[in-house]
Amino acid sequence: DEDNEKCQRLKKTLNFDCVQQITTRDNFDSLEKFIEEQRISIGKVSDPAVFTWKVFERFVKSNGKKKIGVFIIRANAFIDNGIKFSREDAAALWLDLISKLEQSGFDYELLTSGHFGDEAFLDYLIKVYGVDAKKCVFNMNSPERLIEKISSYDAVVSCRLHPSIISFSLGVPSLGIVWNSKVDYFYDAIGYPN
Repeated sequence: DEDNEKCQRLKKTLNFDCVQQITTRDNFDSLEKFIEEQRISIGKVSDPAVFTWKVFERFVKSNGKKKIGVFIIRANAFIDNGIKFSREDAAALWLDLISKLEQSGFDYELLTSGHFGDEAFLDYLIKVYGVDAKKCVFNMNSPERLIEKISSYDAVVSCRLHPSIISFSLGVPSLGIVWNSKVDYFYDAIGYPN
């Protein structure tokens, strides 16, 4: 954004003499536009979470039954990213997914990847919409616990990017609900843009 002071400061900083190389996980095209100096090497790299399978392999579990992990995102995540999708719309999305999973005979858990706003919305779903608290997992605050959970699922549905990346790393099928362009970038990068 040419009119945004922070964007212009970042652009200036990226072109300092001390900068030799810049890599990015997302939006490589934008990085190319910021670089004015030919001496700066740029490249696209994966998120470190794609190496979850190796770094956390001792925490990988299998539950042996059909279970889907559903990662809830905070109520205003869509609106904050320019998507007209209210808290009630988000609640309806998750309630409909729960209903479809139950009708299909899948067990499920609703959880977050630890963000306070996500946990608050999950609590809201319990209190306002009567979501079964026994199906909810709170305090997912360590990578080891997150790996154990994701690896125990047959599939994952998530708005948050890191559960999708970790699922990819562990070979667990995932469905990413797009609320931010970084979700698109990731699925495009692994060859599943749709």
